Amino acid sequence: MVLLLAGFAVMQAVQLRRITRERDRANRITDFMTGMFKLSDPSEARGNSITAREILDKASKDVDTGLSKDPELQAQMMHVMGIVYTNLGLYPRAQSLLERAVDIRRRVLGPEHPDTLLSMNDLATNQYYDGHYNAAEKLYRETLDIERRVLGPEHPETLRSMDTLALALDVEGHYADAEKLQREVVDIMRRVRGPENPYTLISMDNLAETLADEGQYADAEKVQRKVLDIERRVRGPEHPYTLFSMNNLAFSLQHEGQYAEAEKLYRDTLDLRRRILGPEHPQTLGSMVGLASVLSYEGHYVEAEKLLRETLDIQRRVLGPEHPGTAYSTYILACIAARRGQRNEALSLLREAVDHGLAPPPWAALDIEKDPDLQSLHGDPRFDGLVAHAKKRAASAAKKQ
Repeated sequence: MVLLLAGFAVMQAVQLRRITRERDRANRITDFMTGMFKLSDPSEARGNSITAREILDKASKDVDTGLSKDPELQAQMMHVMGIVYTNLGLYPRAQSLLERAVDIRRRVLGPEHPDTLLSMNDLATNQYYDGHYNAAEKLYRETLDIERRVLGPEHPETLRSMDTLALALDVEGHYADAEKLQREVVDIMRRVRGPENPYTLISMDNLAETLADEGQYADAEKVQRKVLDIERRVRGPEHPYTLFSMNNLAFSLQHEGQYAEAEKLYRDTLDLRRRILGPEHPQTLGSMVGLASVLSYEGHYVEAEKLLRETLDIQRRVLGPEHPGTAYSTYILACIAARRGQRNEALSLLREAVDHGLAPPPWAALDIEKDPDLQSLHGDPRFDGLVAHAKKRAASAAKKQ
């Protein structure tokens, strides 16, 4: 009886500690969430309209002090807020939160815990969107190596890391490696999750994007049309991933010379993205660049240039002048100037693009030299100097990797 009573007392003490710990955590969550939404209280707002973004900004500032006694919960909240900032296209704000989440989870949970790996993948994805492709690739590879060993080769998070690593490889110009990895992911996704699973569709769309970047536009179009049909039926015509598929299909059609259909798709995508994501979201800006590009091929130079300059103004302010997206828009504007015979303007814009993010990927320097849109600049010593400058930057960047 004494032993039973002692055992019962120990069990009760353990249970009481667990209940107390869960109660304290619940209280910390309540206090933190109350602080988040206090900003929208009429007595605090004083008649001002408070946006969800303002609430998020306040919470991200308070998370360090408000949850300092519970680092595991603190990391969880930092991770969630970091993802929201990434989805809003506010990559620098997301970066610091996701870095903190990774650091805390590595220390508290360990470097191989699933939550740690999740934060690592999302941090790499934010780096990718912010144009830091080499850093993203390195972190993706580190995460994937651990996931394959700890979670298994067909675990959903392992497959997600494979898919996102392939995106980084694609944008760096390693097309063959990216395509091989993406085909492996698509095959496993179809078998494990089914052909119409949302994640299978994302993987198929990413594969098609790489095929288009390789110049296999007809093959890319075939996959993209299939994905878009399913997306519209399964997710709905206004879902962000459906819009992503529309934009990718428009890109392939444009490069196949099907300008009228590409223009319509770009315009439809742009209208929906402006309404759903907002006029300054990076994906909205991507549709603006795509539409401007196809308009220039159709000879509508004035409208294309106006749209591109509007895009550039937003990109310089939101993404920064060194972001690859900003540099790419500048490059497209240079191509339009070259086709219009504005040689000095084209060379000036081209130099700006090269110096602010277009190269160093080695393929970018080669594209400049071979791009038919810049044919009118061939033979000009200034153009030859720019090509040599781009190659030098690409070589220098390759040595640092």
